Amino acid sequence: MCPNLLKSLKMKMSLMLLLAIAVVQLGWSQQTYTVSGTITTEDGTPVPGVEVFSGNSDVPMVLTNSDGVYELEFPEGSNGVVSPFNNSQPVNGVSTLDMVLVWKHIEGTLLLDSPYKIIAADADHSSTLTAADTAAMRSVLLGITQNFPNNTSWRFVDANFNFPNPGNPFESPFPEVFNINNITGDITDVDFIAIKV
Repeated sequence: MCPNLLKSLKMKMSLMLLLAIAVVQLGWSQQTYTVSGTITTEDGTPVPGVEVFSGNSDVPMVLTNSDGVYELEFPEGSNGVVSPFNNSQPVNGVSTLDMVLVWKHIEGTLLLDSPYKIIAADADHSSTLTAADTAAMRSVLLGITQNFPNNTSWRFVDANFNFPNPGNPFESPFPEVFNINNITGDITDVDFIAIKV
């Protein structure tokens, strides 16, 4: 091989290596920011295994860990919608006692004492508590249907939301997602209260 050609190749390789090092040192790779939070029940119990979607094709879905914690990595300047989802085991946590308590709430003889319990009682996702909710619960309990009509087995509410009327959480819309617009830094404490329907 010609000495000049060899010298020229070594010089080009050295320049390419220097350029690669400069790219890494100058951080020419796209910056990402973490969006994180915890998903717990109303009493603070962590909910593992919840799918958390980003609403952004560049950010894959993650699962909450055993502490109910999740982390999503968003590219700088991107948008998204943090959206928890779980539709597993609809019958878990549903009992005939729940049906009786919902019925007493409907009658007004014993009201459910939190907005989250009222949302949980809305088995048919109609934003009202009626006999149709107890019928939907009964149908799932007896194995007649596998899922609640028009509903998932879990719902999630932004933990920072304060219900204007806790006795009627359906009076005004409540956030079940968290919107991200033009992210420019880490966002922590994007927490949700998990509600088992």
